[in-house]
Amino acid sequence: MSWLLPLAVTIAVGAFLLLCHQRHVSGLDPADFVLMLKYGYSVWADRPHPPGYPGFYLLWTAIGNVTGWSPLKTIQLTNIGFSLLALALVYWVGKKVFGEGTARRAMLLVATNPLFLFYGCTSEVYAYDTAFSAFVVMLLLAAPSAHAGRRVEIFLFFLYGLLGAFRLSSVVLTMPVVLGFLLFRYVKSREKRYLMNILAVIMGTLCWFIPFTIYAGGLYRIWVLAQVLSHNTETLGQNLFAFASFHFWTMNIVLVLVAVSAAAIWRKLRTGEERYVILVALIAVPAAYFAAKYYAKGYVLVYLVPFSLLTSVLIGSLRQHRVITGLAIAANLLIFFALPFSAPSARSMLNYAHRTTSEREHTALDRATSYFAPTFSRLRAGEREWQKVESLLDALPDSSFIIVETPLISPPARALQFEYPSKTFLQPVRANSDRFLWYRGAESGGDFNIERLPSGARLFYLTISDLTKEIGAPPGALFASREGYEIYSIPFEKRDSVAHWLDLYFVQRMPS
Repeated sequence: MSWLLPLAVTIAVGAFLLLCHQRHVSGLDPADFVLMLKYGYSVWADRPHPPGYPGFYLLWTAIGNVTGWSPLKTIQLTNIGFSLLALALVYWVGKKVFGEGTARRAMLLVATNPLFLFYGCTSEVYAYDTAFSAFVVMLLLAAPSAHAGRRVEIFLFFLYGLLGAFRLSSVVLTMPVVLGFLLFRYVKSREKRYLMNILAVIMGTLCWFIPFTIYAGGLYRIWVLAQVLSHNTETLGQNLFAFASFHFWTMNIVLVLVAVSAAAIWRKLRTGEERYVILVALIAVPAAYFAAKYYAKGYVLVYLVPFSLLTSVLIGSLRQHRVITGLAIAANLLIFFALPFSAPSARSMLNYAHRTTSEREHTALDRATSYFAPTFSRLRAGEREWQKVESLLDALPDSSFIIVETPLISPPARALQFEYPSKTFLQPVRANSDRFLWYRGAESGGDFNIERLPSGARLFYLTISDLTKEIGAPPGALFASREGYEIYSIPFEKRDSVAHWLDLYFVQRMPS
């Protein structure tokens, strides 16, 4: 009856995700995805953003056509499916490679992980990364090796290359490990099967890369997309802070266990035992990139499974392994369910000229314990903000132009575009007060100039009450307010004053 616990865990997680997933678009990237499904695929119009995610487009379109689900429901239910697949794979590969005890511990650690639960409830696509993480571990440690299973093995490596059509970054960041170990095994054994596996990865990659290159207009256009994808406005310090914050919430007290067991891990690596070397490599290679280059949101899920398997092995080697497992699970659940959400102050929205150094440092700490925290309270807070904003926007006439200057927890302008296709949403460009990002219907751009607002157009400004208490009301008259949000009606002749207002308080100028 060893299957009873894994089955119970899978059912419990599935029921929770079904009951508690968000009912609205949860951010900028999900907005790109639902707009893609609503209006059609166009990377150049950010439907979706680079690198394009053609695999998700094909999968979601097929599911939507068969089921008739809305774009948002299709994405959310697919995410739940990826989450459950991840649990099944981590248990299967853990049992096959390390035994029943390690498999159960690893599955429980993944199932209760705050980041895993958080992104399983959203319309972001990071739930896929957990399933992908488990697949890569299976590929390297548990793929069929007997002669009868060689065809299955080749197919799995082909599938690995093909998965670049879904989240390209996940394949790129794990490919050095996959190809490196295949080459190492070939050099060690001279078995041609490893060369065939490398060829399968290449063929799987070409199966999606060639048609996507044709769609994009050639290799030069692909290079342009890559430049957009690699653009990073964060400093190294800001990136490391985000990296550390998300890893603290994701790995919490298990990090202490890893630190204490560093010597034991090193001894296992020095013996050259391949299982441990592969798990460490699958963690270290992506983590090095995230720390040095760019980290955001749920990226750590791409190595959650190897991390959980490795720590489960370490816990199993300890005398009080049941107690330690219970403490790790309790810490996960307490972080996710008990940690309250406390939004950063309104002043955190202002530019550097209107915040002191200590205020900027305090804002960073606030974000680490609120916006960066993968908690149930943050999920519910996001839903509440959506409801407040909707109640105000519903009262505005169609064809309105609405400047959106609200906190990070609030719906971004891109998400509002999906819900209100007949309204135009404007978002100030942080480095240029003369330009706005604009979103309307299926279209968007970054070149809107408020001086060219059509004559007779209704212009509104959406903000929060706490901000107007700090800096005063923007030019115009209060049109409506509800539960901390305010909408101002801006007369046509005051549009230049609004641009100056935004330039004064929100355009970011780094301190000299």
